[in-house]
Amino acid sequence: MLDVDFPNGAIRIVRFDCNDRQVSIYTELPLSSVKDCYNLQLHISPLTLSRQSGNELDIVWPEKVSLSLEDHDSFFLRDGEKLFFNRWFEEGEGVDYKYWEETIVRDLNGNVIEILSGDVMQMPNGEIWHLE
Repeated sequence: MLDVDFPNGAIRIVRFDCNDRQVSIYTELPLSSVKDCYNLQLHISPLTLSRQSGNELDIVWPEKVSLSLEDHDSFFLRDGEKLFFNRWFEEGEGVDYKYWEETIVRDLNGNVIEILSGDVMQMPNGEIWHLE
């Protein structure tokens, strides 16, 4: 879970152990490590703290990475050193209206590795499926 303690200037990643019903702090970061908390997200696998605002993605933890994105890009998944972004397009109006999506795969330096038509989803068992 993600806990932001504004009065004490801290961001905490907190774990809950279902067996003994105990809460423990996994890591704590200074609140100053983020520009603001807008769209601050905790991604579970692998555990990654990020924030996206407009065309900028900041990975705050476990490493610090800042990337410039293109319009309509949204970060949604990390697989090791690969970052997955959804990019949507629309054109036309009425009966000529078209909407489609692509999945952009980047490395931690922001370089595009691959562009896939359709969507990519992570299944509950951890497998990554490409849906065209």
